Amino acid sequence: MRTTRTAPSPALRSPSRTAGGLGRPALLPTMLFALLAVPAAAEDRYVAPGGSNGNDCLSSGSPCATIQGAVGKAAFPRNASTGALNIHVADGSYAGSGGAGGGCSGYAVGLVDRVCTASQPCRIEADNVHQAIVDHYQGFCFDDSHHWTISGIDIDSDDPSPSSSRYEIHAFAGSSNIVVEDVYMVSADDDRGPALRIVDAVDGFTARRMTLDRANACAGEDWAGGGRVVVARSTNVVVEESELSYTRNLLQCYNASNITFRRNKIMMIANHGFEIHDCSHFLVENNVYMQDTDNANCTIAGGWPSTDDGRFGDGYCGTDVTYRNNTVVGNGETLGMIWWMARQPYECDDAAGQSSAACNDGLGDDPGGCGWNGLRSYNNVWYDNRGRTSYGAVSLPTTTMHQWSDGPDYPTCSDYNAWGRVRDNNGTAYVNGFDTLQSVQGSLDLNGDSINEEINGIDLDAAGLQPADIFADYGARDYRPASGSPLIDAGADLASLPCPSSDFEGNPRSDGSCDIGAFEHQEAGPQATCGNGVIEVDEACDMADLAGKTCQDVGFTLGTLACATDCTAFDTSGCIIGWWHLSTVPRPDPVRNLVRTDD
Repeated sequence: MRTTRTAPSPALRSPSRTAGGLGRPALLPTMLFALLAVPAAAEDRYVAPGGSNGNDCLSSGSPCATIQGAVGKAAFPRNASTGALNIHVADGSYAGSGGAGGGCSGYAVGLVDRVCTASQPCRIEADNVHQAIVDHYQGFCFDDSHHWTISGIDIDSDDPSPSSSRYEIHAFAGSSNIVVEDVYMVSADDDRGPALRIVDAVDGFTARRMTLDRANACAGEDWAGGGRVVVARSTNVVVEESELSYTRNLLQCYNASNITFRRNKIMMIANHGFEIHDCSHFLVENNVYMQDTDNANCTIAGGWPSTDDGRFGDGYCGTDVTYRNNTVVGNGETLGMIWWMARQPYECDDAAGQSSAACNDGLGDDPGGCGWNGLRSYNNVWYDNRGRTSYGAVSLPTTTMHQWSDGPDYPTCSDYNAWGRVRDNNGTAYVNGFDTLQSVQGSLDLNGDSINEEINGIDLDAAGLQPADIFADYGARDYRPASGSPLIDAGADLASLPCPSSDFEGNPRSDGSCDIGAFEHQEAGPQATCGNGVIEVDEACDMADLAGKTCQDVGFTLGTLACATDCTAFDTSGCIIGWWHLSTVPRPDPVRNLVRTDD
């Protein structure tokens, strides 16, 4: 590591003297101000089973009994004089309501008007991930609170009175910059409310590495419940690297913007995957959407709601909506998997005499007449899905685009998708006009709109391909492209249809083109062969090939340098160091005549 010297900051230089020669430092007031302005150290509070909210909670030896108790010890809003806030939660179970008021009444942890800042953030973190458990049907609530992170704390929600108005995590009333990470939430079988509810002007909410599960998946659930994630009238919401499963609807979006849903594993969604009501800049990418084939209860015969549609993408109106590089596979035994996008005007337009119920989120707002302004579906793979959904008298297969049109500002496109093995129907991609169902592998006129769809799409069945030709190990649910798969480099990477920068696993996508689906095929790099006398990848040397190095280049004086037997390093056993290299004291210059002569 190279170390560089820097000039001392002005506040640390030797003080200058005044013109009067009194010797007082001219920068003393500045130095005192700088010392006074140093931000306070972070405040740490501790929570543990057996603690007491009567303690000061400033150490693990005198912890609070509840997270709410530790929050109550801290001063708000946080600022330079208070510093950041860290609440450390020991392993154990924390039951019951924390006694928060306001809009957070009934929650185990209610953060009401708890304002932290970007420079003085607040964090509630488990000492060990998934070992601290909030055992309450309502976990964390954010009411006009800002810059909070919840990390590693699980929520065991066993609601004694199932209701659509109970939520594991609830953010609202203008809260901002909330992060929830490494949180496992398990809901009761008949829990109807969303696990994550983000509404009313929230600006900035990120959920990552989150798991939403059921106590007894697929068995005896009340499928009348709403979405697992609900976002309304909010912006900048990200759900990533999470596992979400076992519910009727996955994500419901109402009048919100800048929503990103990426690199998630999704299992067993009965009805709507992504339901959009007047949302804009909505991105769904690099997700794997699959059936839980390990669970015998997760079949129609086992109680799965056979009347539900199983729609991956569903919506009534939106602007700049993109679904790209998703892998939707293996849903053949349980649900259909289609797109169902309403063409303008439809249920969001009261003037057209249609019902507006689909646009109302139950919170009193109805966006009214809205339509589609740009909907893109590309680089997705749809394989082995049931395709049993019907619309009227027409049976709709997988990758159906129902009633949509181009918008004035954003393009509408369905291309570069791959599909195959559609149960009960053929594997052609379709778009449905008002009256007829037409193939879209080519150009067609849809109610006056000229649309070119799936010109570059791939019909995997028509090519006679088997799962082993497409996926690395389909039976083991390894949905990465197999070597030679038609998915490799078949995706679009255009100015109007760009690839994501990385895939489901975080691997970089190829430049110029990318693979269809959530995974980018990773070719094995060149392998070095130690002992062939040629330096190759990751080798420092190989036999006599020393890359031009000598003993002097590696810190010795003389001798014969060699290569280690594994080619990863040099063998310096034949090198030696001269005595003059061993001295740490520099040799003096030759003695000169030091006789002083005065003029």
